[in-house]
Amino acid sequence: MKPRTLQMLRNWPYSSSGVDDTLTVTEEFVELVPMTDTTTAADIFTALVGALDRVGVDWSRAVSLVTDGAPSMTGRKAGVGTKFREKVQTANGGRDFWTFHCILHHEALCCKSLKMDNVMEVVVRTVNFIRSRGLNQFDSLLREKDHNYGLSYHTEDFAFMVDVTEHLNNLNKMLQGHSKVVTQYYETQLAGGDSAHFPCLKDVCTTQHATDMKRFKDKITGLVREFEQRFQIFGELEKDFKVFRSPFTVNASDLPANIQLEIIDLQCDSDLKGKFATAGLDTFYQHLLPGYPNLTALAAKVLCMFGTTYLCEQVFSVMSINKTKLRSRFTHKHLNDIKLAATQDVTPDIDALVKAKRCQVMAKPGPNQNKTKPRNR
Repeated sequence: MKPRTLQMLRNWPYSSSGVDDTLTVTEEFVELVPMTDTTTAADIFTALVGALDRVGVDWSRAVSLVTDGAPSMTGRKAGVGTKFREKVQTANGGRDFWTFHCILHHEALCCKSLKMDNVMEVVVRTVNFIRSRGLNQFDSLLREKDHNYGLSYHTEDFAFMVDVTEHLNNLNKMLQGHSKVVTQYYETQLAGGDSAHFPCLKDVCTTQHATDMKRFKDKITGLVREFEQRFQIFGELEKDFKVFRSPFTVNASDLPANIQLEIIDLQCDSDLKGKFATAGLDTFYQHLLPGYPNLTALAAKVLCMFGTTYLCEQVFSVMSINKTKLRSRFTHKHLNDIKLAATQDVTPDIDALVKAKRCQVMAKPGPNQNKTKPRNR
């Protein structure tokens, strides 16, 4: 499987996940590199470059790099992302190369801007109290006091936090590009006193006294501001994203000259407009080959910019299952081979593997060859 993966890497016109000439996105685990000494930015960069050089990646084809938020990765002067960009731009003649912080990490950091500690502390203490004592006694106390809720203090804040968390969890699953618009819509609704999109908050507000929605609107406003600040790098790519997302509605005069004519031809094609309405973005651009080379090249760059976290989580799961004390021998090479076999979807090239082996033909022994010669005494 590894030779097959290396051949695919060399043939990809753009490398990040991997997009081939048919705009098919491929994500594969290439190599596990152990860091047995220090883990500075220089150490990580050297290991990363060595791993990619061993598989023969063409540095001029790299489009983007996605990392976590560790200082060694995101440092502006000597971080891995900065060093990686310099190496790629040296190879591609200075074209744009983008480094991103993991979107899921960014979203988790944005959630902290809500500052709902006053609710969480009470909830945690209440849950611990219930778990440490008889649950039946607690239910009896609520019925005796005619309380519908076990937590009357900050109930509205708690309901609001539950609703916002639900919306963010849905955004986490979808990872769609319209989060800012949806969040602004929530902000407008709360400013007008409408809690229709916050069912838990609406339920609490209808059973208790009137609630001041302005403070919840301010929370949403702060969340919007946090999203805009942390995802401002996507504003620089908004023009490319807009072309990729809505090629039939963009204004051709606002686009680079190399794709203006292709956009005009595309918008005049009713058959392709129908395919765009029925097919997904990842498959629609396959219908444009080979008549729209510049537009499909832009789509290939966007498609390979953002990989999923599924493969990373799969690698960690495989590692936790196999790294046990019951193994008699477990080296870095063993772990790397196990991960390659467990996480890759690449079909081995059986014909190439067979041709690489030397065929050994054994002749069938004749009738006289089985007779043993008498030993000389």
